[in-house]
Amino acid sequence: MSFSMVMELQRAWRRLFRAPGFSLSVIVLFALSVGGAAAIATAGWSLFARPLPYSRAHFRPTRRRARRGSRCAEMSALPTRNFGC
Repeated sequence: MSFSMVMELQRAWRRLFRAPGFSLSVIVLFALSVGGAAAIATAGWSLFARPLPYSRAHFRPTRRRARRGSRCAEMSALPTRNFGC
């Protein structure tokens, strides 16, 4: 560690004890922001990045309309057979 880094750490330590209310509020705010970012990242992971919890999850379910004049008005939303369509 360089001499200037040691001096900066000593200065920061002294200021921490000179204004304990400000230091405590900064530490609490930092902890809340890290916790909030972790909560948002976890929610984003579970909503958008985690695989779907059913077999053949790599097939995306879609709703498609059949061609005009077809016997079937709509096709299935799941990747299954559409009998006769």
